[in-house]
Amino acid sequence: MTGALLLIPFICIRFLILSLLNKESLKRAVHFAPMSGKKQIAYWVYQLSNLGIFITLFFTDYQVEQTVFYYFSATVYVIGVIMLLISITYFAFLSREGLNTKGIYRFSAISTLDYSF
Repeated sequence: MTGALLLIPFICIRFLILSLLNKESLKRAVHFAPMSGKKQIAYWVYQLSNLGIFITLFFTDYQVEQTVFYYFSATVYVIGVIMLLISITYFAFLSREGLNTKGIYRFSAISTLDYSF
C-alpha cells in the first residue's frame, strides 16, 4: 500500500471540508502575507520541503504488521486527523474582531494570555 493514502483525510479536511464550512476561510487558508529577504527564502524552503514529503509518500510502500507500534502510530495518526478537523472547523469561522480565539486557537490568542505571575 502506498503512503499517499494517508494524505486523503488531510486533503479532504484542509480543502473540501473547509470550503464546505466557509468559502472565504479557504481563501484565508491558502494566503501567505507578502514577504521579502530571509522570509522569502524560508517560504520557499517550506514549500519545497512539503512538496518533497508529498512526493516521497507516493513512492513509499509499507506493509501493515499488527504490532504494538502499528496500533500506537495508528492512534497518533487518528488523533492528529481529529485535531486537524477540530482546528479547521474553528478556523472556518472568525470572531467579529477577525481573530480566532475559540477552540484550539484560544491557546495562541493574545487576548487570552495571562502575564500575571
